[in-house]
Amino acid sequence: MNSALDWLNEPSASRGIMDPSSPDFASWGQPNSSGGGPGGWGGMDISEKLGVVGQGVSAFSTLAEIYAGFKGMKLAKDQFKFQKSAWNQNFNAQVKDYNNQLQDQYAHRSAMAAANNRSFDTGGNWLSSRQQTPATGG
Repeated sequence: MNSALDWLNEPSASRGIMDPSSPDFASWGQPNSSGGGPGGWGGMDISEKLGVVGQGVSAFSTLAEIYAGFKGMKLAKDQFKFQKSAWNQNFNAQVKDYNNQLQDQYAHRSAMAAANNRSFDTGGNWLSSRQQTPATGG
């Protein structure tokens, strides 16, 4: 049974890696009769050259996609900050409105109690126990 790491035991040439101790590696890029070293640009036919160019274009494309991914993450973070700020502003406006309604109720109930010679919330607990606090920006 082959394991996932069996490829480590194979010779480097069969894995597509040039061995630094091989004569081809030492002479790579050195001129020969065809204008390039063994495995060099001049020793390649057009299909091999197109393959190398294709790999370069693919590498550039990958780098461009990574860059675009980082830009997309920055935009997503900015959008999240904006949405969070908008949510906090809306929430704080609703809390303010709710607290104003409570204050109006408290004033009305106090006025009605005074008009009927009754006492209402002499300790001030009714309003303070019901008021909400706004959200923080963090």
